[in-house]
Amino acid sequence: MAEGSTKSISGVSDQSGTVSKPALRRPARAFSRVTLGDVALHAGVGKTTVSDILNRNVTGKYPTETRGRVQRAVDELGYLPSRAAQQLVKGRSGQVGLFLTRDFSNPFFARVAHLAQQALAKANFRMQLTISTRPNPDDEAELIRQLRIDGVDAVLVGPVYEPIDIEQHQAIFRGQVPIVTFGGEISGPVGRSVDSVVLNADGAIDFAVAHLRELGHSRLAYVFAPPQRSQDERTSPVAPRLTRAGFDPNWIVHHADSGDYDDFRRQADLFSRKWLSTQADLRPTAVVCLNDQIALCLLASLEEMGVRVPTDLSVVGCDNLPGSAHFRPSLTTLDNHVDRMIDAAVELLQNRLSHPDSRIERRVIQPELIRRRSSASYNP
Repeated sequence: MAEGSTKSISGVSDQSGTVSKPALRRPARAFSRVTLGDVALHAGVGKTTVSDILNRNVTGKYPTETRGRVQRAVDELGYLPSRAAQQLVKGRSGQVGLFLTRDFSNPFFARVAHLAQQALAKANFRMQLTISTRPNPDDEAELIRQLRIDGVDAVLVGPVYEPIDIEQHQAIFRGQVPIVTFGGEISGPVGRSVDSVVLNADGAIDFAVAHLRELGHSRLAYVFAPPQRSQDERTSPVAPRLTRAGFDPNWIVHHADSGDYDDFRRQADLFSRKWLSTQADLRPTAVVCLNDQIALCLLASLEEMGVRVPTDLSVVGCDNLPGSAHFRPSLTTLDNHVDRMIDAAVELLQNRLSHPDSRIERRVIQPELIRRRSSASYNP
């Protein structure tokens, strides 16, 4: 380097070689929220005027020129109205909690959340999603308390199958916030105390059994019966109900472990190996699965072990997940019309908010059998 030259890595250097970094300019209001007062000052009006126009919806009492100045100030400053202030004025937050009692390990519930968000947005509500990742009453109680703290106007709870899912939630809200449930049937006083949309689950099982009987199947398996969360057998879809519906009690496989895809696949492999190791005249000729997620894992397992579907074993799912039509073979399934269920639940919620003293409503969604290639006639 030539004598007298300077070297600069960053900043500004002088002839002595000393590097001086440029001064950092800190924004006058770094990361600070634009307030109602800022808008008033920028528009040259009072805070009450801005609040009336933005939060109280009483713009008619102000000249068009004043309203225009306030709107320009809002646009130029990037002001966002305070939800807390609007809630204080209107008496409502515009938020509805969606409390899912099952998590997204089953994509069906991601679909539920998507449909709920759409239905609530159409009804001018914002959705606040809360998910219970495990069926623990204490954990659920804390999540419900958080929804109350956040000031939601109402709560959609589902899928609900047993009284334990709802009794404590009602106690936490103390009758101040309406609850609408969706999912299965809840018997007794608890089921009659909240608005609900229920799937005719027994009807779904009956449809599946009738379909398979029509195809000539007599030995039926069921995978997986969900675990009971309470001791009330009347409200849990457990072995006695399935046996009465026509399933072989030796082939009613109960749910185990976490319930994610890896778990379902492990359980599907166990079922497939048991089926292959069983004497031919004792094997089930058809199997109904609790949901499509399980059924798709079972189809994959059976195919890898050389069991032909539907030639050797017919398979029926439940939920009608979008992917079930594109599997090979395409999956016969029961469509529980979750879109209708969510639309009905939001409608009941709106009715309850508008008419808090009206009679409790209960609506029933009927499933529909979707016949595809995974089920076929039994040929011994």
